Amino acid sequence: MKMDNDARPLIMHVVYRFYAGGLENGMVNILNQMPTDKVRHIIVCLTDHDDFIERIKVPVEVIDLHKKPGTDWSCYWRFMQLVKQYQPDIVHSRNLAALEYQLPAWLATRPLACHGEHGWDVTDLTGGSLKYRFVRWLYSHWVDAYIALSKHTFDYLIQGVGISPHKISHICNGVDTERFQPAVKHLILPQELVDKDCFVIGTVGRLALVKNQLLLLRAFSSLLDNPASDGKKVRLLIIGSGECEAMLKAFVAEHHLTQFVVFLGQQDDINKWLHCMDLFVLPSLGEGICNTILEAMAAGKTVVATDVGGNAELVIDGETGTLVESDNDADLERAMLNYLLRPALLLKHAEAARLRAEHEFSLPAMVAKYTRFYHDLLAQHHHPKSLPCGAVPRDVKSSKSRS
Repeated sequence: MKMDNDARPLIMHVVYRFYAGGLENGMVNILNQMPTDKVRHIIVCLTDHDDFIERIKVPVEVIDLHKKPGTDWSCYWRFMQLVKQYQPDIVHSRNLAALEYQLPAWLATRPLACHGEHGWDVTDLTGGSLKYRFVRWLYSHWVDAYIALSKHTFDYLIQGVGISPHKISHICNGVDTERFQPAVKHLILPQELVDKDCFVIGTVGRLALVKNQLLLLRAFSSLLDNPASDGKKVRLLIIGSGECEAMLKAFVAEHHLTQFVVFLGQQDDINKWLHCMDLFVLPSLGEGICNTILEAMAAGKTVVATDVGGNAELVIDGETGTLVESDNDADLERAMLNYLLRPALLLKHAEAARLRAEHEFSLPAMVAKYTRFYHDLLAQHHHPKSLPCGAVPRDVKSSKSRS
């Protein structure tokens, strides 16, 4: 392995793209908090990135490869040249689309390889695809260590793919409980849209099929028609953007929900909008460990979420919120109605959610686990560079990028 003059190990993070999302938000938290005097980072986006990258406040170079749809052999070649140029000590791929780039990295300079499994695609929500299981097993021959964000994914890698347990670390996402804190409910939107007497339900996420905001809209429509709601004023805030936006807005118009549903698009200050909500709902078809659930819990919000992926590791059913069956309109409607009619229960679960976020999912604990993971990976393979595990200083500078 060719060595450079910088004693800090270089980690090359490989992602399909870097847009607003849970995976990307987790990377922002990790890179911003890790000790920049001890480790270096570079991000390679197989396709491209947007301005969400600006949330990274430490020196990080970002390179877009502009991969074409399908198999793009030239992209493999360009990636190999990057690996040869930068000589990373560790190549950290995330999710299936980036996993196959571990082989070109190995062919280029044979760096240490780690892979993170963060969530599920809408085409393989349960991980049952034989093709994808085979791909994961095949590329495991070039991967030295794995990170599974949820216990569900940890078990899948062992039982469904055949990865040895000693190669897998379970590291759950963390949340910045200093940034996301409970606050008195306040109104931002015009009073003619949402006034102080409204019960506000909210969701945050990419408007994509796997996030299944259509389930929430169907259940919300039924809630409005339910006589048990007793004529209470209810509103729904949908934060996020994506390929399903037009379809969701068409549903709202068709079912005459325009005055009850507010689409807010992509927002930077999620904490501000969480303070407008009484109840947070995540209707996904599949999840790894959901950052928006953690942020809602830290902001002191009761959470209703579908019982998929790692959601049950975050939401304690009946204590910090409610888990409902995936894609079940009636189940989700009942859960929302229960909190609408029982404000004392809503408050009790909200307070418990905040305590759980503080005690179980702190950001420093997550960053310490990632630092230890990289440290152990280097040490176990007798790498000449090392990453000390110690205090995490903050180095706030701008990232730079190129395409």
